[in-house]
Amino acid sequence: MGIRTASSVPHLDAGYGIEVDPVISILRHWWHRPEQYELLSDHLAARHLQSFARLATALYMGGMGAVTLLLLVSPIAPASPVLRGLSIAFTIGWIISAVVWSTHWPTRRQSLALIGFIEAGLAYNCLSVTDPRVGLAACIGFAALAAFVAFLHTGIHLVTTLAIALVTTGICAARYAMSGNPTGAMATLIIVIFSLLSVPITVKVSMHILGDLATETDTDELTGLLNRRGFARSATELAQSVLAGGSADIGVIMVDLDRFKLVNDTQGHAAGDQLLIAVGEILVKAAATTRSVVARYGGEEFVIAAALGHPALCDLGERVRTDIEALPDAVTVSVGVSDLLSADFPADRDLIRRLVGGADDAMYLAKHAGGNRVAHHVARAE
Repeated sequence: MGIRTASSVPHLDAGYGIEVDPVISILRHWWHRPEQYELLSDHLAARHLQSFARLATALYMGGMGAVTLLLLVSPIAPASPVLRGLSIAFTIGWIISAVVWSTHWPTRRQSLALIGFIEAGLAYNCLSVTDPRVGLAACIGFAALAAFVAFLHTGIHLVTTLAIALVTTGICAARYAMSGNPTGAMATLIIVIFSLLSVPITVKVSMHILGDLATETDTDELTGLLNRRGFARSATELAQSVLAGGSADIGVIMVDLDRFKLVNDTQGHAAGDQLLIAVGEILVKAAATTRSVVARYGGEEFVIAAALGHPALCDLGERVRTDIEALPDAVTVSVGVSDLLSADFPADRDLIRRLVGGADDAMYLAKHAGGNRVAHHVARAE
């Protein structure tokens, strides 16, 4: 794996064969980035942050409901009975949305539906009041929504939200200017637009940077697999997901190359590196049919956490052993397998540590018995 370096000059974009500014390349990558709502939702849940996010969003919804109600009873409330009826409907909708977010984390479709409602409600509040100054100032409310969309949804959803916000802001600014204060309208417009654009862009850029840093610090440079740190995090998340469903089908496979030092001594370290890469590819392919996490644990040791119980976990370990034995280098591995006796375990990093410890013990049993074999260990409650 080569080291990537940044350059201030334009570069060739692989997909187009023309010179593209790095900023444009980053924006294109961001625009085409796939939906990660479920992944980010699981990430928040694994770190016990989902409840906080739900509460913050519910408070935002409730606050918007309170604003709509206050505007309805204020001197700048819409005079039309139809618009007043809409204010009441939106107030009820805000309250229902707050309840939904406070009780459970919505699915991706539910989230997008709620975002659509919020966009409509915010635009209505800003455009329906009779005082354009209040309407323009209220457009800042779109900034928090845009930040939420930037965090959980795709580029097209963020652009849609910002487009609605900017159109609403432009209309409110024009009304304000026509009321006799164009300079005040322009000053307020600049502040609102700055807030609308800076908040979600900051969130998106921060996520991009943190995502790259997380990838770099959690990834083994040689094989491209997770390293020990990345494995601990991802395997814990997998275990939490499995045990939350009441299943005990979670286990760890430890793989250690037999006599790897001999390969380095007789063929050179470059050949040893290529062998490690090949072994990593075999593990990824073998575990691809199940929910799993594959990592290079250190040196010539690899590890797999898989949502499998006995004997499926042992079958996976045996498949890994035979596939590696079939390599042209005629290398063999000692494989240790560790799984749970029951689901009565706390789904934390200590669980993964115990499973890894059990797999490591089993692997050494296999190695001391001559290598090129699979040994099994069962984790029991302490």
